[in-house]
Amino acid sequence: MHSVMRDHKTYKLSKSATHLNSLMRGLEVLEAIAQAGGMQVKEIAHQLRINLSTCYHTLNTLEEAGYLVKQRDGTYVLGSKIPYLNNLFRQSIVPQQILWEGLQRLADLSGETVYLGSERNNAIEIQWVIESPKMVRVPDIYVGCNDYPHARLLPKAIMAFWPERKLDRFYQGYDFVPFSPRTPLNLEQLKIQLEETRTRGYCYDDQEMYPGVCCVAAPIFQPDGNVVSAYGIAVPHDRFAASKDYLIQILLEVSREVSLRLGGTGTPARRRGRRHGCQAV
Repeated sequence: MHSVMRDHKTYKLSKSATHLNSLMRGLEVLEAIAQAGGMQVKEIAHQLRINLSTCYHTLNTLEEAGYLVKQRDGTYVLGSKIPYLNNLFRQSIVPQQILWEGLQRLADLSGETVYLGSERNNAIEIQWVIESPKMVRVPDIYVGCNDYPHARLLPKAIMAFWPERKLDRFYQGYDFVPFSPRTPLNLEQLKIQLEETRTRGYCYDDQEMYPGVCCVAAPIFQPDGNVVSAYGIAVPHDRFAASKDYLIQILLEVSREVSLRLGGTGTPARRRGRRHGCQAV
């Protein structure tokens, strides 16, 4: 076992872990060329203290993959794959920042516990939570929560805009655990609730899963009109009756604003065929 010190970071490399060593060597080559603005083979081999044949092999591999380009004079410069990855990275960061800013605004306007859920790895889980500053708060809302999607409100705000085939596949063999008289006991009952949500543009419950807890949720539309995220507001029942209309209003406003900032129209995609037993709109 030996270590390579670079830019105040230590990377432990094992002689037996040839793939890891090769990858680290390739990354070091990329960084050296990026910092220099272009380098030739002997310069790279000398600076990184690797033999010439290994250097050629690494450069050829990176060039073939599009990470490097060899110029006529033998100088290697960064290839088109670098800006491509940078663009994908920026795309992944910007939407997250917009979603977070929307959640913060929702928290400021409502003064209640707010949360964002997203579709991830064949599940819908809570991604962020901002707790209410008020004394009485809502329990059981935490980052990573993804259980009981048939009963929880936020998954319904997303699934209401799923194609029927996707919904059928997701709930195949699913156990519809009852929590209250309002809890759907099968997929057909759930589809009725989802159709109501899709028609209204939001969903809400009044102590349907937990006594004393009320929630409202609304979808966030992507540029293609699809939905993979939603905002939710959770409120103790004692405060819900007086604030329900206001909470729904600000929830829809923020959800639409965020959808527009993401490049969408704030409305679902128009699809052919049927969705949850009703003609798609």
